[in-house]
Amino acid sequence: MKNLAAISSKRRRAVEPRPLGPVKAKVIKRPPPDSKDTRRLLHEPELHQSMLGEGPDHLNHCRTAVTNISVWQRALDDLRKANEELELRVRQRTAELWRTHQALKAERVHRKRAERVHLHVLRCLVEAQESERGRLARELHDGFGQELTVLSLGLKRLGEDLPRQAPFRTRLAQLSNIVGGMMSEVHSLVWNLRPPALDDLGLVAVLRRYTEQWTKLAGVPVGFHSRGFGKRRLPLQVETTLYRIAQEALTNVFKHARARRVSVLLEHGRNQGALIVEDDGRGFQIEKVLKGVVSAQGHAGLMNMRERATMTGGTINFETAPGSGTTVSVRIPFAPEPGKEGTGE
Repeated sequence: MKNLAAISSKRRRAVEPRPLGPVKAKVIKRPPPDSKDTRRLLHEPELHQSMLGEGPDHLNHCRTAVTNISVWQRALDDLRKANEELELRVRQRTAELWRTHQALKAERVHRKRAERVHLHVLRCLVEAQESERGRLARELHDGFGQELTVLSLGLKRLGEDLPRQAPFRTRLAQLSNIVGGMMSEVHSLVWNLRPPALDDLGLVAVLRRYTEQWTKLAGVPVGFHSRGFGKRRLPLQVETTLYRIAQEALTNVFKHARARRVSVLLEHGRNQGALIVEDDGRGFQIEKVLKGVVSAQGHAGLMNMRERATMTGGTINFETAPGSGTTVSVRIPFAPEPGKEGTGE
């Protein structure tokens, strides 16, 4: 029994774990793996040995490692400093660009405001011109025109009362012809200044009559067509602008085009009025005219037409080339009447 107890005690002592002594662990400080110096240090076998405590030159390798880490640290500091300087320059450049952008924005706003003021002044000027034209036309028609009419009737009555063999009857007839010519001139001036029928009858009737008179003066047939009007009319400002542009376009045809035929189309569209004046004349170089190169040759009327269209919010296009005739197209929008919407035919 004693032998069995001794054997069991020996087995238990063999199975029980023995206490371990203190374990020494080596902590290797390695730099971040993103640096070139770090990658170089990690791939040096001698450095590995020095860190592991192997080899005869352990102390020298440790010094080399410390030196290399210091170099890497200085390179990292230089990189950080360069990055901060770059960020500072970027911020400064961004601020400069922002100030430039704000200055350009302010200049653009100022330019738009100046353009609006310019258009407003031109619009007021045109309105004043039209008002003065209307006043002069009424004075000529109601004042001087009526007096000429009375003078013409008096000369006619005097001629009827004189004997047929009166010595100054021929002279009286000449005076009557002169007075009749003056009445025609006054009538033409009234129409050129401000046709009374434009306010009463509308643009279609006035422009049709104007083209008929222009045909007699220029000896060039004009085909006039209107579309989409019916009993409707355009706003008075639109009618006045289209009438003046048509006058200017036909004047240019008479002076420069040497055309054999002219076509005028007037249209009442959806919330807009349109005018097209086309001729088969000799045409011209539109680029030089619009740039002012040949303005001295009498093409300043193109600028007047463009200004008139712009002042009413419209657009105008010139299509021409030497030997190909000229087409003037104008479109002027207007607001529909409350509860109505203009429709074209």
